[in-house]
Amino acid sequence: MKRVYPRALEALRSVSRHDFVSGSDLVPSITGHSIPREETVSHILSLLPEIEPDQVVMHVGGGSGYLAAVLSGLAHRVIYLEKRRCRRGRQGAILPARYA
Repeated sequence: MKRVYPRALEALRSVSRHDFVSGSDLVPSITGHSIPREETVSHILSLLPEIEPDQVVMHVGGGSGYLAAVLSGLAHRVIYLEKRRCRRGRQGAILPARYA
């Protein structure tokens, strides 16, 4: 498996997964269905080509917005699409302010 490049690791570490789940969702039975675990996001980042700061990235099926927030630390702009209202983060289609 390809290693995650340093900027991607920094972006991953700067985003708190807990910002994307409500308190009642933080139970041991969480499946990570629409909120991927940090290990899963790390693996995804290792599969992608290195994202440069001047690039635009589109994330379709964005779920909670967690991965989109990580990507926002790498790209100039992230276009985040999620059609299912039940899968969007608490803020609707808007990321928590510190990641927008």
